[in-house]
Amino acid sequence: MVSRALPWYLQLYGVVLIGWSSGKTYALVVAAVMLGTAGLVLLARRVPELLAGIVATIGVLLVWPYIQDRFLTPIIPIVGLAVAYAAQRALVLLPRAARGTVLAVAALVGLVVLQSNLRSRHDAVTHGTTSKFALESAEIAEWIRSNTRPDERILANEGAALFLRTGRRTATPDPEEPALSITPVERPLGFFAKRLLADPADLFVLWDFMPGASRDWMIRLSQQCPGLLVRVPADSTAGSSSAIHYFHLHTDLPCLTQIAGGLPPIVPRQPDVTPP
Repeated sequence: MVSRALPWYLQLYGVVLIGWSSGKTYALVVAAVMLGTAGLVLLARRVPELLAGIVATIGVLLVWPYIQDRFLTPIIPIVGLAVAYAAQRALVLLPRAARGTVLAVAALVGLVVLQSNLRSRHDAVTHGTTSKFALESAEIAEWIRSNTRPDERILANEGAALFLRTGRRTATPDPEEPALSITPVERPLGFFAKRLLADPADLFVLWDFMPGASRDWMIRLSQQCPGLLVRVPADSTAGSSSAIHYFHLHTDLPCLTQIAGGLPPIVPRQPDVTPP
């Protein structure tokens, strides 16, 4: 479990800390982890309880059978404190001129980050209704209202928002926390097959802007179980964004039951319309 959890949490650290994931944020995470580790070692004698608490918390996260970005929220402030302590101890050892240069660079970086944050907040308020997210989510809601029955169930990310805007029952394809099990990590296809059998939906919406962690798993599942996802004909989605894909869900298939039970699907290979 540790080998699976550690790369995920290193990636999620940047997302929680900054808001997105990229090569730059990953480099920042690596630097924060290195400085934080050094700071915790330096603090070990002064505040041993702090070191013991953070080590125990990280240990629990790495062996816990489910991975969630919100689990990092109690750790990030402590790591930040350790980073600041390590940086302060390092600055004391530098000559005065070098110390001033480092502080000036740090202040400049802080101003750039603050300016970017303020600009993002301003754009969210002034251009929120014309953003790609707002336009495409409104398009999805309108399509669902026009092309589905009130009693149909929709499998899509942002399901809660779609329910409020369309009145249709919704479910999210991304796994939440159905049980304390590593099944979603070890056997994602079997996990999704069981979910679809136990809680079936009529329509699956694949949105490239917010594909979610389940995108690749759903595609693989549809490839192993032909007929599970059937793309809605293009003429039914005339004028829609090319980033939005609609599929009818057919869960009454023997291959889905076999995948859910851990058995390899026994189906003839045949051409089918599969997600991009």
